Amino acid sequence: MRHQKNFCQFTGIQMAIIGCLMILGVLFLGNGRPYKGEWEGEFQSIFVGFLQNGQYTLEVTYENLPKGSRLLVRTDDMTDENNRAGVVFLEQEIHEGSGVIRIPLSLESPSYGIVAEIMPDDAAHIAKLVVQSNHLIYKDHYVLFGIVILAAGVLTFLFHRMNREMGAWESQGTERMFLGYPEKYMTPLVLVGIGLLASLPLFSDGLLWGDDTAFHLVRLEGIYQGMRAGDFPVRITPQQVAGYGSLTAVMYPQLFLYPAVLLRFMGVSLLLSYKLLLAAVNLATAFSAYYAGEKIFHSRKIGIWISVLYTFSAYRLSNMYVRGALGESLAMVFLPLIIWGVYEILWGEGRWLVLVWGMTGVLESHVLSTEICILFMGAELFFWLCSKRKREFGKRFWNGCKAVAVTLLLNVSFLIPVLYYSRENFQCFHMPFELSGTGAYFSQLFTLFPPVDGASLGAGTTQHEMPITIGGVLLGGVILYLLLLGKKEDTKERGVGVHCFVYGGIALLMASWLFPWDRIAEREFLREMFTPLQFPWRFLGPVTVCWSFAAAVGIVGVGEGKLAWAGVEERKGGWILGVMGALVIVSTGYFFDHLAQDREQRADKMALEGLSDGDGMYLYRDSEEFRAIQLDYDRGKAIVRTNHGEGMAYQEYRKEGSRIYVEVTPIGEGAEVIMFPLYWYPGYEIRINGQKVPVFPRETLVACEAPEEEAVIEVRYEGFWFFKAADLVTLMTFCGMLGRSIYVKKKMA
Repeated sequence: MRHQKNFCQFTGIQMAIIGCLMILGVLFLGNGRPYKGEWEGEFQSIFVGFLQNGQYTLEVTYENLPKGSRLLVRTDDMTDENNRAGVVFLEQEIHEGSGVIRIPLSLESPSYGIVAEIMPDDAAHIAKLVVQSNHLIYKDHYVLFGIVILAAGVLTFLFHRMNREMGAWESQGTERMFLGYPEKYMTPLVLVGIGLLASLPLFSDGLLWGDDTAFHLVRLEGIYQGMRAGDFPVRITPQQVAGYGSLTAVMYPQLFLYPAVLLRFMGVSLLLSYKLLLAAVNLATAFSAYYAGEKIFHSRKIGIWISVLYTFSAYRLSNMYVRGALGESLAMVFLPLIIWGVYEILWGEGRWLVLVWGMTGVLESHVLSTEICILFMGAELFFWLCSKRKREFGKRFWNGCKAVAVTLLLNVSFLIPVLYYSRENFQCFHMPFELSGTGAYFSQLFTLFPPVDGASLGAGTTQHEMPITIGGVLLGGVILYLLLLGKKEDTKERGVGVHCFVYGGIALLMASWLFPWDRIAEREFLREMFTPLQFPWRFLGPVTVCWSFAAAVGIVGVGEGKLAWAGVEERKGGWILGVMGALVIVSTGYFFDHLAQDREQRADKMALEGLSDGDGMYLYRDSEEFRAIQLDYDRGKAIVRTNHGEGMAYQEYRKEGSRIYVEVTPIGEGAEVIMFPLYWYPGYEIRINGQKVPVFPRETLVACEAPEEEAVIEVRYEGFWFFKAADLVTLMTFCGMLGRSIYVKKKMA
C-alpha cells in the first residue's frame, strides 16, 4: 500500500472514516425528540400503559360523541392518597359530535396501567390518541453523539500516531504489519470492526424482541430503581411480581449490568442502555476470543479466525437476538478466557490470573454456564493428572489452588447470599427434569441457514423450532482441522486442537437426542446436578467455543499449505480459506436479514420501562406442582392492609424500589398485623417510629405487628451483616489484585 511522503498526514480512507463519524454525530445530535405515543383505530378505551412522571399533552380525535360525554384518564394499577385501588388523573367534558381536542396531563410519579376512555359507553369512539411529553425525557441523542465523536477523536489520534510511526519505520522494515499497517494499531481496529458487524441488528430505533428480553430489561431497570432508592448493591428486583419485588437480583448474577444502569442515571432510555450493553458484549467477545487464541498459539491469524468464527457463531447470535438470553451471552464472552486460563495453569506458563478473570466473568454472568464450565474443567484436570506429559506438578497444582481461592474470594459477595437463600423452599429447587426428549437432531446442529423463530420442542419434529445449531461454518472448519491431523507432527496447534475437538464433540453429543439423559435421571445425585440446566442444547456453548479454536487451527493451517502432503497446495488452500470466509459472511447475512424481516421489534421506550416480567423461580413453593410463572399478584391490589384484608388510612405513603415509607393512623380493634405490598424474604427490616420491630411473613407478604398509635413506618430490604462482610472481602480482594498488577507493572518497567 502506498502512503504519502508526509506520514503525519491522513490518507483518503482515514479522512473519509473520520468525516463520516463526524457527520453521523451531528445527525444524532439533531435527532432528539420528545416522547410520543400514537394509537389509531376505533376505540372506546385505549390502554396507554406506563408513563414516566412529567407534563404531557393529549391530542384526542373523537367521533360521534353524544352530549355530556367525558374523557377519563385513569388507572386501576395504582392506589390513591386514601390507599384505595384506582386513580383518576384527568376527567374532562368533551363537546358532542366529532373533533380534535388537546388536553394537558400532569403525572407526579411514574404511573402504570393508564387507560384513556370515553364515558358513558356509547356508539362514540376515539379515532386517534397522541400522547406527547412537553419536555425532552430521554437524552439518547446526546449520548450517541458523544460516543460517535469520541470514536472519531480516538481514531484521529490513532491514525496520526500510526502514520507518524510508519514514516520512521519505512526504512527499517522491522515492525510487524497487518493489512499494510502496524499490527499493534490495526488488530484492535479489526476486532472493533468484528464486534460492530455482529451488532448490526441493533442499529435501528427498535429492539429485536427475544424470548427472554423482557425478563432482562426488568432486571436492568430493577437495578436502576433500587439504586435510585439508595440500595447498593441492589438485591431485590422491585418491578417483578407486579411490583411486589423478587430475589432475582441476588440469585441471578448482575455485575455486568451496572455499567448500563449508569447510563440510565445520565438520562438514557432503557432501550438504548440495553442495546449499548449488547453491543459491548459483541465487542468484548471479539477481543476475548482473539487474545485467548493469540496467546495460546502465538499466531495472529489463528486469533483473528477464532474471533470471527466465535463472534459470528450461530449459537451465540441466536442467544443474543432470538432467545434474548443476556446472561448466557455475557458468559460466552469469557469462555475463551477459561480455555486460555486452563491451558496456562496445566500446560502453559502458569499465568493463573487468566483463569480467575475467566471464571469470575462466567460466574458473574450465568450460574448454569458456570456449572457446565466446572464440569469440563474437571475433565481436563483428570486428564492432566493421568497424563505422562505433565510437568512441574507442584507448581501447577499450587497455581490451580491459588486460582480457585482467589476466584472464590473475588466472588464471595455473590456466593454468600446465594448459599444463604439456597436453604429456602424456592420453586427453582423443585424443577422437573426436562433434559430428556429435548435434545437436538444432527440435521439441526449443523444448519448453515438456521431459522430465527420458533420454540424449544420435544422429540419427533424440527418444524417451527428455535435455532438450535452451531452452524455449518464451524463444522467445515473442524473437518479441515481433522484433515490436518493426517500429518503426524507434535505441535501446540495439534495438541490444543485435539483437546478442543474432543471436548466440543462430547458437548455436542450431550446436546443431541442420542445422549441418555433418562439414564442420568435414575441417579439421584446426577439428577439434582443436571436438573437446573433444563435443556440439553445449553451444551452448544462449550461446543461453539471449543470448535472455534479447532476450526481456526484447521482453516489457518490449510491456508498456509499444511495439507500439501495430501495434494492440497498452498494456492488451493488459499481458495479454501476464501470459501470459509465467504460462508461466514453469507450465513451471518442471511441470519441478520431474517432477523430484520421475521422477528418482532419494539420501539416504544416508555413502554419498556413499565414492564414487570419475571418468573416464579425465586418465589416460595406453594404447592406440590412446579409453577414457573405466578400470576397471583396485581398492582391494583398492592396496598398497605391489615390481616382482615382491609386497606388502611394514612397521611403519607411512598414506595421507592423495595422501600416503603408510610404514616399510619391507629387501626382499631381486631386488626393485629400490617401487611405491606412486598413479597417476603428473610432480610427485610421494619422500623416503627425509628425502632426496629420483628418482621415476619403473612400471606407471602412482609408484615409486622400493628402499632397502637399514630406511627411512621419504614420498610426496607437490609440483608444481613455477613452479606456486607462478603461485599467487603470482594472489594479488598479486587483492590489487592489491582495493587499487585500495578506493582508488577512498575517493577517490570
